[in-house]
Amino acid sequence: MTRVVRLILLALTVTFVTTNCDVLEDGPRPTLKQPVEMAIRYDAHRFLVTPVSPAGDTLSFIADTGGNFAWIFEEKARELGLSGVNYETKGAYSGVSEEFSVIESPNFREEARLPPPVYQGSHYVSVPMEWNYRHGQKYIEALYRGVDGGVLGNSWFATRTWRFDYAAQQLVWKKDGALPEGSPEHQVKLTPVHGKRGAPESGLMTLPIVVAGDTVTVLLDTGATVVLTESASRKVGDSGSTVRAGFHVGPDLYRKWRDEHPEWERIEGGCGTDGDYDLIRVPKMKVGGYEIGPVWLNEAVMEFDRYNGAQAAMGGAALKYFDAVTVDFKSGIAVFER
Repeated sequence: MTRVVRLILLALTVTFVTTNCDVLEDGPRPTLKQPVEMAIRYDAHRFLVTPVSPAGDTLSFIADTGGNFAWIFEEKARELGLSGVNYETKGAYSGVSEEFSVIESPNFREEARLPPPVYQGSHYVSVPMEWNYRHGQKYIEALYRGVDGGVLGNSWFATRTWRFDYAAQQLVWKKDGALPEGSPEHQVKLTPVHGKRGAPESGLMTLPIVVAGDTVTVLLDTGATVVLTESASRKVGDSGSTVRAGFHVGPDLYRKWRDEHPEWERIEGGCGTDGDYDLIRVPKMKVGGYEIGPVWLNEAVMEFDRYNGAQAAMGGAALKYFDAVTVDFKSGIAVFER
């Protein structure tokens, strides 16, 4: 999400988890004692869900709370033999264009069934790779490196309770409302995004954070991804991947912080495959009642005000500082743990 291609790298893959779970047609349903752990690959503070096709091929989808839909690359949908469904169903999905088709859900192996999207009628959206390339083939290929399935967006998270465990590198589907106990100051009330960018049962959520005394509204964006230049990666100095979790800050807010805080370290042209955008290092910020930092933020090409007036999209660049973040998307409450 620098050159913020809000095409979200989200992933679709769940995994098993014990014989005591309730079982749905789509796989196990979590209980209070037995949550369902997804099969994932933890990649640069992002969760890539990794289901297995009937033929034995492991796919990867990026789990992206900032994405609009659960979607799959058109090419992969053809490989899996997925059929289109009633074309009129597209009207039920906010923002689905005439360039996309609606397809049946992938049929993954029994031990890796995924819960279906909530408000997509269990369907997925098929997205042509050519559509993505309009944003720049070089950038898209870097952004989706290691992601060959698609994105699990807000329709996959909506109304459910999820635990993003950064310490244990796990993504866990919990029983509805099963939030961890803790101090009220570490519980944050989230605001759902409805309208053109959301849905009646939205998984798009915003929350307030505090930076340099300013309260800033941010989109909760677990799939936020930034592509660093090689030189910027060396300057950041953490030996991490050039493709990693990001924290996208809109142009207006970026310029404000750049001008008001000349002491904050910046890397000009540090992100985007051609170095089109800057990085800025915020020494500390307050999220979920905790002070965390430093956090490298990446300048975005777009503003985020369509998301409840948000000014940024917060991903793993900041969330990695927490042991876990548990989100009840039905009640709109997040619990931050350190």
